[in-house]
Amino acid sequence: MTIPPPPATRLQEPRLAVRWAAGPVLAILWSIAILVVCWTPRAALPEDGPMARIPHHDKYIHAGIFGLFAILGVGGRPTHRRIALVLVSGVLLATVSELGQSLPIVNRSGDWFDGLADTAGLLVGIALASAVAWKLGRTNPEKRQN
Repeated sequence: MTIPPPPATRLQEPRLAVRWAAGPVLAILWSIAILVVCWTPRAALPEDGPMARIPHHDKYIHAGIFGLFAILGVGGRPTHRRIALVLVSGVLLATVSELGQSLPIVNRSGDWFDGLADTAGLLVGIALASAVAWKLGRTNPEKRQN
């Protein structure tokens, strides 16, 4: 009688390892883009366009960019650990981006309401990514039958 080999872990299968890492890598790249955009000096920004007519339009933009950060960070595999990591790193990113906007060289205003919009975007993004993963049956790959 031969003993079957142990099942491969997520990181031993190359295709799964790439898929597992793609979300966090994209989230890190998106974080860099967020900081570049948020720390662009006021003088380099375009004049207000048609969105300026929408009340609090910047809050929607903040929520959207942080929602995308959360979706990329969860990466289609919403585990408790990954969700907590995305939430904590997203709140830290929001704090750093708002504090950076307060620097004289940036000449923009850091706003706590922008930080609240960032957090709302994080929560919506996590919920959306988790709902899609649940619908696709990817919520707990360790307990799935082969």
